[in-house]
Amino acid sequence: TVLTSDDEKISQAALVALSGRENNLDSETMLKIVSEAKSPEVQKMALYQIGHKGDPASVKVVGKIAMESKDPEVQQAALIALGNSGSDEAVPILVEIAKSGSSKKVRSNAVAALGMINTEKAREALLEIIEGKPKE
Repeated sequence: TVLTSDDEKISQAALVALSGRENNLDSETMLKIVSEAKSPEVQKMALYQIGHKGDPASVKVVGKIAMESKDPEVQQAALIALGNSGSDEAVPILVEIAKSGSSKKVRSNAVAALGMINTEKAREALLEIIEGKPKE
């Protein structure tokens, strides 16, 4: 398909066109694009769209991308998408990454994403991270 094309510019243009208000793609379609896209730029754009939809159903898949991606920029985009989701479903995923992420930058981005969620569960998780122990 065009979205998984080897031509990154065409894929990006198609994704932008499909992401417009009239052609609003659902999160499931965006997740398929993330998993099949050959271009990290297209993956990042799709993750951005997913995060702004705030669809809790996509949190597990985006969390898996955040934990497993070897591309630091795609990983960061996935962390931002989790933060933008505003979903408490993302909190345990982000806590795990904040505690055991592959680099200081990844761990820091996970903490920042927790702050973006801005729910009681996310705030409690941030306090646990700061204090270095689980809250009783």
